[in-house]
Amino acid sequence: MSLPIIEIANRQRLDVFADGPKGANRLLIYTGIAILDGSFVINNMLVHDTAEIILGQNSIKDITQGDNFNGNPLAFINGTVSVALAAISDQGNSDNVTWATDSTELDLVPIDPNTNFLKIRVNCGIQGESTSLLRISYTAFISAKDSTPDLVSLVFDPRRIAFDSNKPWSTGTVTLSGPAPSDGVAVQLSTDRPDLLTIPATVIVAAGATDVTFKAVLLVKPGGIGVVKAQVTASAGKGHQSFTLDLL
Repeated sequence: MSLPIIEIANRQRLDVFADGPKGANRLLIYTGIAILDGSFVINNMLVHDTAEIILGQNSIKDITQGDNFNGNPLAFINGTVSVALAAISDQGNSDNVTWATDSTELDLVPIDPNTNFLKIRVNCGIQGESTSLLRISYTAFISAKDSTPDLVSLVFDPRRIAFDSNKPWSTGTVTLSGPAPSDGVAVQLSTDRPDLLTIPATVIVAAGATDVTFKAVLLVKPGGIGVVKAQVTASAGKGHQSFTLDLL
């Protein structure tokens, strides 16, 4: 029977671009502290049990859910994990208080046809008189292949926007290197002239699509004489693109 986990404190994932074996292009570093329900052992017995921790990022609050490694877009390549005692309680009358990690395993667990979770299985032992294992900290280094396409193009039509025209905007198009995965791809947008130009902060390329369009709208007429330049920048994956618009 697995030791019940009631919370994972400081659940985090650090995502690093990498160039590893078997096509790995991401190094995912998971950390956190698994908080147990406080079940205790008695009579100075040495009890062996198991705790199971699902790896996930901070945005996933449900500890029974984790990051999906079904290959769309993340595929698990390999990984290593380490665990340590973070907290234990005892009444102070134990002949021996013992904590031991018998083994630590990292398993890719199929949940359904579209979902695979990574799970740390900690086989541990605890000994004492009314002694509880309260917290286990963990660190996992995961090599993965991310098939999310990169941004390859940002263009606008027309290049020039006139405030006094019937259409004081331009249509931008962002294009990816391949079709977006099932949850789409978020493209981040920004401009160096937010005082004149409004654009969405993020646009989503839908699943199976390679591009999406959006509007850059001229808010006010630029002051002074002549053309004012405004640069728009887009990024997704490893791709970063910029385009310069002329404002009148």
